[in-house]
Amino acid sequence: VLQQIEGVIITPRVIDNKVGIHPLLTIFAVLAGGYLWGIIGAIIAVPLTAVLILVIKYIFSNLFANNYLRNSD
Repeated sequence: VLQQIEGVIITPRVIDNKVGIHPLLTIFAVLAGGYLWGIIGAIIAVPLTAVLILVIKYIFSNLFANNYLRNSD
C-alpha cells in the first residue's frame, strides 16, 4: 500500500517540482510509455515528455513572435 501511495502521489509531485511537468501528465506519460514500449518506454516517458513540451513551447513562442513582428508593420 505504501509503495502504491509513493508511486501514485509522491513521485509525480517530486517530478513536477524537478522537471516542471504536471503530476497528472507525468502519470499519463508513464502509462502511455509503458503501454507502447514496455518498461523502457515507462522509464524514458518523463524525460521525453519534458523535451516535447520544451520543443512545443519554443515553436509556439517563435511562431507567435514572428506573427507579431509581421503584423506590427
